[in-house]
Amino acid sequence: MAKLRTRKWLLSAVASLTCLLAVGFYALAQAPDEAKRDRKVAVTGGTFHVLPATLETTQWGWLDPKEPPKLVVSSGDTVAVETMMHAHNKIQPGTTMDEIIALRKANPGGGPHSLTGPIYVTGAEPGDVLEIRILKITPKAFATNFNLPGKEFPTIGALASEMPDGFVKYFYLDLDKKQAEFKPGISIDLQPFPGTLAVGIDPKDPSPRKGGSTDPMAPVSTLRPWKNGSNMDINELQAGSTIFFPVFLKGTAARVTARSTSPRSSARIARS
Repeated sequence: MAKLRTRKWLLSAVASLTCLLAVGFYALAQAPDEAKRDRKVAVTGGTFHVLPATLETTQWGWLDPKEPPKLVVSSGDTVAVETMMHAHNKIQPGTTMDEIIALRKANPGGGPHSLTGPIYVTGAEPGDVLEIRILKITPKAFATNFNLPGKEFPTIGALASEMPDGFVKYFYLDLDKKQAEFKPGISIDLQPFPGTLAVGIDPKDPSPRKGGSTDPMAPVSTLRPWKNGSNMDINELQAGSTIFFPVFLKGTAARVTARSTSPRSSARIARS
């Protein structure tokens, strides 16, 4: 009887994100020439890479299997991944609900998330397993929480009926105490995690494709999770955690964004 052989690849990640209680993390975009710099250093057991979040290295709301890799790594490597705020960094402290609504409508069908990547893992093939170890998450200085207007988006969010006109609140983080002040006298402990973490899509994913395409390799929205990860919101996935993903596409094309409390993270890839 033939044996089933599955190769396992390890990717350790360190990402730079900003705290967000129900949205994405924030990171300042780098200048174009800065983004093109070769950022890698040889370390014991592999190479340490840095992937900044820029308009060239992030995608807004869609997982596109045809998107060219922004970084190529090997098994055993460590990657510091920066992430940016929702809607290609357009949601900042002071952004109004009307502006948030307009951004949501500007990307119909897509999620609000800004995903950094894809990262191509050399040698990863369909049928393999990618192991991602989250080594560290370093918060930035602010976060936001919002709910779209329930009267206009009745199926989005658990509190749609309670917030017919929507709600948005911005927070500044006390990184020494690892807390955010919700209101005077009430502080929330920060426990950062990547809200959206994904590998290349499963071509058999039944989700609607962008623009109603019937091409199984057309982009898939980040609004919902699937076998390749995506918008999982697993709050236990904090620094020190390990997660395993099946590989559906050659090179696997890992991506990350963040939600709920600021971070900077790094990843390591190893084959066993």
